[in-house]
Amino acid sequence: MEHCENPLLAWAKDGLFFCDTYVVTRVSWVCRELRPATLVVDIWKPRLRQLCQFWSLLCLEKNWREQYLRLYRPRWDGVYVGHCQYLHKVRPGSSLTYKEGCVLVTYRRYLRLFPPNEEGELRALLLQDAAPIDVALPLLMSTCPKSRAKAKEQKSPLEKKLFVASYEYHPDEVKLKYCSENGEYNLVLKIAHSKEGHFSEQLEWIDYTLTRPGDGTHQYDLGRNEWGHPKNPSRDHFPPFVLRRQSSLEHHL
Repeated sequence: MEHCENPLLAWAKDGLFFCDTYVVTRVSWVCRELRPATLVVDIWKPRLRQLCQFWSLLCLEKNWREQYLRLYRPRWDGVYVGHCQYLHKVRPGSSLTYKEGCVLVTYRRYLRLFPPNEEGELRALLLQDAAPIDVALPLLMSTCPKSRAKAKEQKSPLEKKLFVASYEYHPDEVKLKYCSENGEYNLVLKIAHSKEGHFSEQLEWIDYTLTRPGDGTHQYDLGRNEWGHPKNPSRDHFPPFVLRRQSSLEHHL
């Protein structure tokens, strides 16, 4: 007797061609019978070619799915977060709350990269603050660079720390530029895989400068050693950004 394929599975296989990459990947994790269908060349080949064409990456005519997941490129499906910390010395008698010699101060850096807009421009939002993640993330998710650039008034202290940047992608690096009342900031971040099975989820600091009119360019000391670790763990102001994926942005994977 010939084996008849389950009609539901046949329908699901056809539907994979119309799903975004995140859904295809998730199906391969949760359904053993559908996993072979998520690996077919025709699903990944057009996606990889489109990706390589947009970012000017080399596309090899093999291992389509593996290439798609392994190639370094900016991610638009979440917000990159860097957890910063430093030990603040407390002088004896200066505080009734802290009796120890120092207190650990924490804050975060946030970076959200956006897809190209109607004019083909690449924009990003940057935020540095000690606000809890559940307060900062909604602001970053509800703000777009275009509306932010046109806004004349800031409604909250947190919004005043939110800056619109332009960015470019070069081989394995993201270069950002934004202006504030202090001058022009330039950041260079290296794209890396945060751990096995995760791709392009980490941004590591390479360079950070501030240029003031008539005052030249100041280069910040990132405080990293040759292995990328903090020279002084008690003062880590430039830890790597790690992506926090957002379900509402899954279609951008």
